[in-house]
Amino acid sequence: MKLLSFSSNATLKSNAVDYSLIVVGAFLQALSYVLFLAPFKIVPGGCYGISIVIHYVTKGVFSIFPDGLPMGATALCL
Repeated sequence: MKLLSFSSNATLKSNAVDYSLIVVGAFLQALSYVLFLAPFKIVPGGCYGISIVIHYVTKGVFSIFPDGLPMGATALCL
């Protein structure tokens, strides 16, 4: 009866490659929102699109956020 099961090196390498590709993809997506979508006021669908709209609609409304509500924090709250 085997209580502990250790992964092989091939499985660990495969998992490391998978997770690093996920991190790189998330970084590229965040970069595209910051450098391309938000400055040109392109609104995609989903939570990030709603957060971009809220950011531009609330510009000048709150004294603590004169540029509008932060897009990242708004997307996390949604």
